[in-house]
Amino acid sequence: MAHAFRAEASAGFTQCSQVWMSLEFAQDNRRLGLLDQAETNTDFVFWLAVLRDQLATDPRDKVYAALGLAQVYGQSDHSRVYNSDVLIVDYTASIQSVYSSLVKSLVESTKRLNVLLACSGRSFYIDQSWTPDWSVPSLAVGFMGLYYGSIERSKKDGFCSSGTEDAFATFADDLSALTVRGLRWNKVKETLNISDQRIQRFVSDNPGAASTATVPIPRSWLDEGPYASKRNFVLTFCQKMDLEIGGHPGDLLSEDEFVALGLNEITNSTTRTLHDDSLSSHLDLLTPSFMERIDYHNTRNTQLFITGKGFLGKDFSGVVETGDIICVLLGCPAPVTLRQVGSHYEFIRSVYVDGIMYGEAIEALKRGEVELEDFELH
Repeated sequence: MAHAFRAEASAGFTQCSQVWMSLEFAQDNRRLGLLDQAETNTDFVFWLAVLRDQLATDPRDKVYAALGLAQVYGQSDHSRVYNSDVLIVDYTASIQSVYSSLVKSLVESTKRLNVLLACSGRSFYIDQSWTPDWSVPSLAVGFMGLYYGSIERSKKDGFCSSGTEDAFATFADDLSALTVRGLRWNKVKETLNISDQRIQRFVSDNPGAASTATVPIPRSWLDEGPYASKRNFVLTFCQKMDLEIGGHPGDLLSEDEFVALGLNEITNSTTRTLHDDSLSSHLDLLTPSFMERIDYHNTRNTQLFITGKGFLGKDFSGVVETGDIICVLLGCPAPVTLRQVGSHYEFIRSVYVDGIMYGEAIEALKRGEVELEDFELH
């Protein structure tokens, strides 16, 4: 009976999705661009991302319409990324049950935790921190959260903090909890909300002088970190400021760009910002040209942070807090932050963290420097 319902529903979703695409995609050039990509990226996760910011009378259709789109655009010709026997296709089921079953369906089929990167804000429909609420627009998703760390992208030259390790995940029978295995790497020591400071701009008293900009940076971040030199710290800091949510090494500011933007000059021995101890809590770092570049990449929720080991990180959600645990979960392409609540944990967001973006934590595991543990997420 369930299979018959799925077949009937799928046929309906396919037909409806074709009508939807002809109306909605034609009005949105950005999504037309995404549609062009669909010929080579037709998995279910891609369509979940495309549909998330669209309106739906029934929140379940954020998932069900994606099923139809995936089938129309060649899903049957590619390896399936969801388990149809696990995914609940039933309009009488609760929204939370449908959404949580989607996570289980994807994780069990792909052996990856990529879907967790889609977690952002939640409505009253969803209680679990590990279940993305597809009824909420994709604002403030985690790092690599735009397309949820697509499997194809993280396999090759992209970031993949867990290397090639498959996920180890178990679900409670009633989908109330998800237990994942990973490494407890470090903690968030201090955060710096970029947009709250809003990178103060000012103009010199000299009418002919160029405008400049400043951003507060705790002196301890510069003096106590693991970076080889102040210049290396500044380059890394600017890379994080310029980093996009998409999650690819090509997004990082290169050495040549660093020099071309004039940022190299702030590390000269004559530059007071790195040597004047009177600037005990602030460093004047950013040039106007660089400010214009990063304005586009940083939302009002974007913040930088530093770990207990002194490494820089970036959070695109603004919800990561001091004391949150930084973990590398098996099968997840980006590091994540968890928050302990009693005997279990809440999934907060995926984040960028220097030093563990290319499988370094997994190599440390192989050397016996860290141990795996299980985290029960509620």
